[in-house]
Amino acid sequence: MPASTWASWAIQWADGHTAEQARAVVVEDAALLVEYLGAATAALSEYIAGLSEADLDDAIDTSWTPHVTRGVRLVSMIDDAAQHVGQAAYAAGILASVAGSGGRRSGCQYGQNRLA
Repeated sequence: MPASTWASWAIQWADGHTAEQARAVVVEDAALLVEYLGAATAALSEYIAGLSEADLDDAIDTSWTPHVTRGVRLVSMIDDAAQHVGQAAYAAGILASVAGSGGRRSGCQYGQNRLA
């Protein structure tokens, strides 16, 4: 699926959904999530490449004081995405540890388990 299609799909799910609606999204194919991550990263890179330094200073959300600039919002979005990737890696490590220990949670300490 092209990055622009993935980006359109992501925007639909990015804001304003209840916890119940979010739980309804179930992806059983991990490769699909990896493909989505790649497409989202490509879309972000393409968008950023088209910005000038002055574009980063544009106020894009005036409901805050001080106003939120495009640069600040991009940093916020990237930080949020990095936190989600970390959460996924942590959860995957716990699941891998439990599966490999016959149900015992040995070796699940922070930092021991990483996604390959």
